[in-house]
Amino acid sequence: MRFHVKLGQGMVSGIDQIGALFDDERRTSGNLSEWDVWTSFTPQIMSPIGNPIIDTVNWTEISGSFIADGTERFIYFGTFEHTENLAIDTLGEYFHYGFFGIHSVGVYFWDDFSLYKCGQESLPADAGKSECITIGDSIQLGSHDYEDYFYEWRVNDSVFSTEGMPWVSPDTTSIYGLYQQDFAFNETWSQVSVVVIENPEDECVGLGVNEQLDSEIHVYPNPVDQKINFTSSESGTYQLVIHDISGKEILNSKFDDEIEFNTSKWTQGVYIYNLIGSGKSEKGKFIIIH
Repeated sequence: MRFHVKLGQGMVSGIDQIGALFDDERRTSGNLSEWDVWTSFTPQIMSPIGNPIIDTVNWTEISGSFIADGTERFIYFGTFEHTENLAIDTLGEYFHYGFFGIHSVGVYFWDDFSLYKCGQESLPADAGKSECITIGDSIQLGSHDYEDYFYEWRVNDSVFSTEGMPWVSPDTTSIYGLYQQDFAFNETWSQVSVVVIENPEDECVGLGVNEQLDSEIHVYPNPVDQKINFTSSESGTYQLVIHDISGKEILNSKFDDEIEFNTSKWTQGVYIYNLIGSGKSEKGKFIIIH
């Protein structure tokens, strides 16, 4: 199981031991008088003891695995310990809360809950094989379509489908990009070219703009962790521009044979790059997953 939390803006305290409890009984009471009932349980998935989660900007992942006994029907999220057993990081001043006196409060946001069997196979994004079609024909993109996957297809930087395997009928040669999240929220990216010719007997020349520099430029690794490389197998000067998914320019640089960037401080997510050189151009995307 995996989920993410972050401390709310303006909160004055962060705690450790935030977890997920799997249980066979539905429990709805939140009365303080029944708190001892909740603290009698030990969550199967829990954040590390002694490390309060205090980040209010980035999401903190909490994950783990356990052997289920088959009776689990409900999941409860929170902390299941008395205050004296928690590690608390006080970020600001205490404040008064009603007649209970002086308290320090921490409220968390929760997101990206995923639950799956250990060893379950995860398939990366696969936009399909580049093809050549006659104008007016249709072609199906992609290679799989699962309910617990998120798909986002783009052409010319615009989303046109969230299906796993959409049909398209381009009038001109087009590059289709697929951004995907699997059941565990792993992000991958793939792209494919569809070359459009006017007559069936015409020669299919090239596989689209994204492969014009394929023999010259290599971008790796993708997904990216700490560093990304752009290398050229042929001499020449290239202009490289990188934007984040919102369109903000992150980097603009020229290079000849090879260039490497440290991405350890870049935010996780999808980035768009544009390469221009030797009268050719290429547009693509890569994903940062720290």
